[in-house]
Amino acid sequence: MEVHHHPHVEKKNFKEYFLEFLMIFLAVTLGFFAENVREHIADNDKGKLYIQSLYNDMQQDSTNIKTVIAFNERQIKMFDTLITLIHQPSPDSNNINKLYFFARITTRTFTFEPTDRTIVQLNNSGNFRLISNIRLADSILDYERQEATYKESISVSSTERYALYPFISTIFDATVFTTMVDSANHIHLPVGLHSINISDKKLINQFIYYLHQVQSTRVAETRSLQRLSKQSTEIRNLIKQNYTLQ
Repeated sequence: MEVHHHPHVEKKNFKEYFLEFLMIFLAVTLGFFAENVREHIADNDKGKLYIQSLYNDMQQDSTNIKTVIAFNERQIKMFDTLITLIHQPSPDSNNINKLYFFARITTRTFTFEPTDRTIVQLNNSGNFRLISNIRLADSILDYERQEATYKESISVSSTERYALYPFISTIFDATVFTTMVDSANHIHLPVGLHSINISDKKLINQFIYYLHQVQSTRVAETRSLQRLSKQSTEIRNLIKQNYTLQ
């Protein structure tokens, strides 16, 4: 009968086991650190892209805000003129035409739409953590809060402007308005002789009150936009001070 002999396996001593353990431990540790370094580099590159995109957004916002502020300031002055003219007991034909023009302008609005693609992405993706500069992160949050305040004032303004429609349609001849708007939707001063209904003093008083309310809200919108403009400049300055832009 054939006899099988078990192969002789040399037993390892403690030192060899320890060296094997140490090699495995070092390999796992180095792999962990290598992955962390890779993720850090990837996050750093991603953060730079967000910063560049945020800077571009703030530049666009700054331009748009200035345009809307200029529109609001012109309209606020028109409200003053309209209130003054409508309060006259018997305006002449020239002032009546101005009343038609300013009354039509009061229903127009020009709102600021934030270029918030980067901020939305940062919030939705959970990558806001990539903004390591605390001052910059706080400035972005302040900017978002001021945006929310502005949007609230826009909502109020819309409601108040709609309240003007019944007064405008009662005081003015609507057919004249149809001659004042060109194909490009621009409003022009009417020509010719026209009339307005200012005999009802109570109606005129209510109209002036609502005009004042819309004007006041437009002033609040403008102040909110001015704060947004200041914050936009602060964000851009912080980015230029702490990051290298393309």
